[in-house]
Amino acid sequence: MKPIFIALALILAGLTAMSLSVQAAGVDRRPAGHFGLIAGLPTGLTADVPIDRSNRLFGDLGVSSDDLALQGGWLHEFPGIVKPRDSRLTLKSFLGAAALFRQQDMLSLGLAIEQELAREGSPFFLLARFIPAVRLSPSAGFEMSAVIGATFAF
Repeated sequence: MKPIFIALALILAGLTAMSLSVQAAGVDRRPAGHFGLIAGLPTGLTADVPIDRSNRLFGDLGVSSDDLALQGGWLHEFPGIVKPRDSRLTLKSFLGAAALFRQQDMLSLGLAIEQELAREGSPFFLLARFIPAVRLSPSAGFEMSAVIGATFAF
């Protein structure tokens, strides 16, 4: 279990450093990064940091079918695709690219699709993310990552 905590600490340190460097550079960016829990394939932790108002990097660390899973990628926001009837809710749509790694030497590349729901003024977000991917090693094939989660803005 210790390698999971070491990997998580390294990921969080890297994401925090990237967020601080973007902030120090004075880049116009999203208001906050997010950290939270996800359930699905994989089940574990998720974090993201903003690059600017429309782009962010994300990373997930968890367990998938008794295998350590790490996935990460880039997401671009497409505002206004879906508007909730309740004006106090915001629904954000993202599309991007992702890489999936498994402890058993599996590497997959794919498309990341995410929906994020929040109530106005709340630091909590609900998300659903799907990553259909092509497995490149150890053999060619198709992989699918699908998670739902809850995150907290930091």
